[in-house]
Amino acid sequence: MKKTLFHHFIRSKEQQVNNVRLHPEIIEIREDWPVQTVLPQNDVDGSNGDALHLDGRLVNNHMLPYMKGSDRIELMDDSNGLRENMVLKSLSGSTYALKKNRISGFVRRRSLKAGEKIGIRWDNNYGCFVLNVLSRY
Repeated sequence: MKKTLFHHFIRSKEQQVNNVRLHPEIIEIREDWPVQTVLPQNDVDGSNGDALHLDGRLVNNHMLPYMKGSDRIELMDDSNGLRENMVLKSLSGSTYALKKNRISGFVRRRSLKAGEKIGIRWDNNYGCFVLNVLSRY
């Protein structure tokens, strides 16, 4: 859970009548990132063929159900809304790889380094997968 400050802008009728001031409150926002990976050096520098490797179990449970039989996905950068089309390839039963423009796109734009953790989730509002940096060095 992520804590954030929530500001109330609309007072209830009772609050208006009693001239009650509204104060911000701290609330928790639930952000699930079911597909998470720590970036190894070869995913960052492109020495593995410009692919991002993902745990097959996580992909099977949290990505494939939304893909409708296709190997192509749209991935949106959560920080700026930029979208990239990628291909999800099965390398073995336990590993998948996201390919196509990953290095020139997300990794370079966000200046990612080996050891940083990223997360991927499906977003019903946008109708695509969303990618975010979860922890940085």
